[in-house]
Amino acid sequence: TGSSTAGAEGASAERILNSFAKLDEWDFDVFTLEKDSHGDALMLTTSALLFKYGLVKHFNLDQTILVNFLQAIQSAYHPNPYHNSTHAADVLQITHYIIEPGGLKQVLNMTPCDCLASLLAAAIHDYDHPGFNNNFHIRTSAWLAVLYNDRSVLENHHLASLFDLVRNPRFNIFA
Repeated sequence: TGSSTAGAEGASAERILNSFAKLDEWDFDVFTLEKDSHGDALMLTTSALLFKYGLVKHFNLDQTILVNFLQAIQSAYHPNPYHNSTHAADVLQITHYIIEPGGLKQVLNMTPCDCLASLLAAAIHDYDHPGFNNNFHIRTSAWLAVLYNDRSVLENHHLASLFDLVRNPRFNIFA
């Protein structure tokens, strides 16, 4: 029924907020967040951190475009056993932990641009990962290996794919 659905959604929202209460801690539980958010851990964690750091305001990021961008990033992660959106959310949160609670921001005197670049790099580091490693692509002469001349095949693919995404104004948070 509608009221039980609303109650379940409210309970889920409460669990998500409880997860984010540990965002600054080493033992942040990305797996519980992934479950409670029905697969949106990467999108929610990225959004939470961009707001936490004041980067949305600082860079005057359009919130509609930001949501489009974050949804596109999350949806481009395939359901691989490891290189998936949950892994990306975990890497993102640990990157944050090192930057803020760990003190890297102060030690390096990181600018807002440095923080934005670091957080986005963590979020997209395995963007559109096909589930096979560089060695597999190279040894099988896969299309990506040929395209990138056997050099950092997946790393080039992740970034080139992201650059292709932001060419579309609907996703270009940098415009």
